[in-house]
Amino acid sequence: MANFLNLVNRVLRRLNEVELTTDTFANARGIQATAKDAVNSAVFDLNRQQFTWPFNAAQENTTLVVGQVEYSNPLNLKTVEWNSFQILKDAGTGIDETYSLKYLDRDVYYNSFRNEDDDNTSAGLDKPVYVYRSHGTGFGITPTPDKTYRLSFRYFLHPSELVDVADTPTGNIQYPNILDFIIVEGAMYHLYLFKDNPESAQLAMLNFQNGIVGRRMRRTYKI
Repeated sequence: MANFLNLVNRVLRRLNEVELTTDTFANARGIQATAKDAVNSAVFDLNRQQFTWPFNAAQENTTLVVGQVEYSNPLNLKTVEWNSFQILKDAGTGIDETYSLKYLDRDVYYNSFRNEDDDNTSAGLDKPVYVYRSHGTGFGITPTPDKTYRLSFRYFLHPSELVDVADTPTGNIQYPNILDFIIVEGAMYHLYLFKDNPESAQLAMLNFQNGIVGRRMRRTYKI
């Protein structure tokens, strides 16, 4: 996968503009700065085309706290696979096999489990059985843990903004060359609009959406 500097320079070459170096990148001005913005816009456009691209799949492994019911989401989490929550086998906590948590509607949690959990935030209650979507950007586990259980679950990432020279788009990139071409084409769309060239912008967007993302990407990732 090309880094931020290489992606920006590929765009600048398409426009016959002066390329950036590692020394000039951070303080870019004019069309060079616009090219940086355009690459970031293309990355976000790409992620809007498909809510759960496989290359944005991630897994969280964490430890539950005794008596703590609700937890924050990992950084840049877009959406959770609620059926993926597991308590992991751990001799230290006496869990002799891995087991899955059941998804629970939040209103059911409020009506049937919340009060008892709130009354047992020091020692906890029992081993976790359910997971629910918390009131905010996180998740809850009930019964409130009575030990430091190991928890694992899967989710999909939002893209991170590219800032530094060596930054690359977030995710597990299996087909980097394909994504490089897509991002450059998407960036060209934004730059042609900046240059008040709607015809070229329309062609770049057509290549981005239909010629590359619509057929090549979804075929490659079998979506």
